[in-house]
Amino acid sequence: MKVEEQQMGTAPPPLPPLPPLPPLPPSPSMNPMLPDPIRIPNLDLMTGLESASIDQLIQFLSDPVYRVPAMTMLIKSHSRNEDLAMKLWESQNTISVLLLEVINLFRKLEPQILTAEESDRVCLIITLFQVIASHPQTKRLFIQAHIPIYLYPFLSAKVRRRAYDNLRLASLGVLGALVKTDDDEIGYFLLETEIFPLCLCSMEYGSSLSCTVATFILWRMLNQQPGLIYCLETMERFLAVTGILERMLIRLTTEPQPSMRLLKYIIGCYISLAGSSKLRDPRTSKEVLGRCFPICIRDGAFNSYIEKLEDSSVIRMLMQHLYEIVNRLRG
Repeated sequence: MKVEEQQMGTAPPPLPPLPPLPPLPPSPSMNPMLPDPIRIPNLDLMTGLESASIDQLIQFLSDPVYRVPAMTMLIKSHSRNEDLAMKLWESQNTISVLLLEVINLFRKLEPQILTAEESDRVCLIITLFQVIASHPQTKRLFIQAHIPIYLYPFLSAKVRRRAYDNLRLASLGVLGALVKTDDDEIGYFLLETEIFPLCLCSMEYGSSLSCTVATFILWRMLNQQPGLIYCLETMERFLAVTGILERMLIRLTTEPQPSMRLLKYIIGCYISLAGSSKLRDPRTSKEVLGRCFPICIRDGAFNSYIEKLEDSSVIRMLMQHLYEIVNRLRG
């Protein structure tokens, strides 16, 4: 069976093309060609902003001197201000100012000259984006403006350093917030902008926490029919997904106490794949089924491994469900 370009069934209708990226509105507060100087929030600035209102803090975002402490205060107050996302979105030039600072960091990624201070500063911006992506009234506006695309360079970076992984984790948090609810518009947007390869890259190069969030996003996408169809549309995509899942599973079995959340999401991905009508089709080859499930799952060795883990009742229940599916596929 050829891996490249082999189809796993009739291809679904092509996804509608995305419109071109809209130009960013001009920002009166900064030169887009020059990055703002890196300033760490000091005690005097933070103390001075403690009494500021949400609207005042948002206004301070346009000032490079006050931007970091203002972002820090806004993030701390998020749980007490349900309308923060709407105020951020509707405030004049705020999103443009923040996006320009994100874009200015791109030139630091390829030569790998990113500093921890620069990473932390942009992580604060991305955390504010997550506030917008989490709110039901702004999440669709967020993707219609194509803002997640500006975070993709952080997900495609094949660097394991902490400064890069912090950006990766923060960006994954935004996407994780988007996929928590079933929304076809969001799902199609993420598929059209190639979220699958970006998640796989994060699972390969990210820290344990980044890997967990990326796997959660993949699991959520596979739980929805468009994402499952996308994954199974070609053998190349199918093998890319199952390959990284298998490597992660093997790696976790070497750890005495692996992440239970990560294990749950990995097994959830296998259950979603196994539940596909294409894999249940009796015409599906044994080679495809064999590549879908690692040897340790097929021979029951993984089940013996999880029996030794603490607090693994949920994992055992999921594995029992997966074994039932595997046995049905064997016929």
